[in-house]
Amino acid sequence: MSSEKFCLKWNDFERNISSAFRDIRDEKEFFDITLACEDDQLSAHRVILSACSPFFKGVLRRNPHQHPLLYLKGVTFRDMQVSKANLIASVAHRHHCKQNKIPGINVTT
Repeated sequence: MSSEKFCLKWNDFERNISSAFRDIRDEKEFFDITLACEDDQLSAHRVILSACSPFFKGVLRRNPHQHPLLYLKGVTFRDMQVSKANLIASVAHRHHCKQNKIPGINVTT
């Protein structure tokens, strides 16, 4: 057995991962959670919510379910749409900062 080690690098990771997440969202694939609010509901991905929010991560850990439904009291559908788009961009940005150790940016997980 060989003791060689390889290091794989994804060029333009931030741009590519953002694009990949956007494509998955736009194609409406792999949604595994429903977020309901005052006036509508939308589908999302647990891994994205958990990566961006300690609140969602805790709720989803304590309440395992194949396809959970979370009701967000006092939140409008428009607010949810904007927040969801910002969460997706945030995941890619946080990973990029962590990987590249950008000075002045403290990334916590």
